[in-house]
Amino acid sequence: MTRSSFAATAAVTLLGVWHLTAGCREQPVPPASPQRPAGQAAQEPDREDAAADKLAAEPTEIVPPSQAPQPPEPPEPADPFHLDFRLASPEQKQRGWVQVMKFFNEGPPASVEARWEGSNRITVDTQNVQHLYLDLGQLPVERRKSITLRLNGQGIELSSKYGPLVEFERTQAGIWRLRRD
Repeated sequence: MTRSSFAATAAVTLLGVWHLTAGCREQPVPPASPQRPAGQAAQEPDREDAAADKLAAEPTEIVPPSQAPQPPEPPEPADPFHLDFRLASPEQKQRGWVQVMKFFNEGPPASVEARWEGSNRITVDTQNVQHLYLDLGQLPVERRKSITLRLNGQGIELSSKYGPLVEFERTQAGIWRLRRD
């Protein structure tokens, strides 16, 4: 073999080896993502990625409060003269002759247990309630007689001139007062 043929053979061999190794060269792997495990090459976008990009590009529809889903109506009390309920907020719908208007402290739920005792006597026990009203029109009150109300243990005598809605507000000291607006 002559020197020139040896050089030509060597050049062809080197060119072939270079061509083979260049085509098999390891490609850099993109960093791992939650949708793609580490080491998996990104050849085309995942369907989840494409769907997420499409959702991100679409405008979000804002539903007006009048069309927003409303919480279910509270059930009718089994005994309309005995109420026992809990509230997450004063805006929550309420049924019965006791209505909570304002919580004493924001955050914790409020509770009410109220009972018509008969003979114009009412007992109401509350927790975390600052402002409430009683709808005496829903009770069999004798209109010409005064009403004895026991509100969280505090005795209150209501004359027959009050009604049918009577509002009470609790002070910081825990004393209930008739609210006259």
